[in-house]
Amino acid sequence: RLIGFLDEASAQMDVTLTADATATPILNLDAGRVILSPKLDATAPVDDGAAVQLTLPDGRTTTYYGLTDTVVPAGDISVRVSIGNALAEVVVPVIAGNTLEQDIIAEAGLAAIEGYYTPDLQIESGAHAVVIYPAKVALDGSRERIETIYGAGAQSTLPPGDYVAEVSLDLAVAEVPFTVKGGERVDVKVVLNAGVMAITAPEGAQIVVLPAKADLPVSVTAGERTEATLP
Repeated sequence: RLIGFLDEASAQMDVTLTADATATPILNLDAGRVILSPKLDATAPVDDGAAVQLTLPDGRTTTYYGLTDTVVPAGDISVRVSIGNALAEVVVPVIAGNTLEQDIIAEAGLAAIEGYYTPDLQIESGAHAVVIYPAKVALDGSRERIETIYGAGAQSTLPPGDYVAEVSLDLAVAEVPFTVKGGERVDVKVVLNAGVMAITAPEGAQIVVLPAKADLPVSVTAGERTEATLP
């Protein structure tokens, strides 16, 4: 039995060998070539970090990254492209013996989010958390967390839409709404209106900072000295 493979395509056939002849079997893979270019928009370059997941006609799945150039079985191929938090799903028809070239657009923009103690004093450490939520809330008032990033220089690739950026550091929390447009960058500035308090308690076992409002977290630190960011 002869079994042949080329990228994602395969085929097999029985071959009869004789002592007085050279066998020249022709194995038909019944396959075509696809060249898929994942992009953030039609004019953008190919995104090398994009995940390109292919679901083949037999149900198998395989994932490539960036420009995808491969041979697949003929038939309808489901393609799922993800770039950051942006997704695109299409079905491409593959004809045996043909090459199909197609751009897959996962439209998105870039949100660059920075936290600030005050409007003029940026948080430059890696201690603060940046959480991104959709602007729309559920019926019970909850919001689904999209992504959490830590520290300065936080960036997130997001599909066009309305969002909320929340920055938290110790007991200080603030949030700002923002809008992402396809192919554009938006700079988001979140101001905590907070300062840093240093506490020293000689021979103390732990230091507890209680917030004035019940809905804020409590800070507990072991030892004789601590610093906390407070609104």
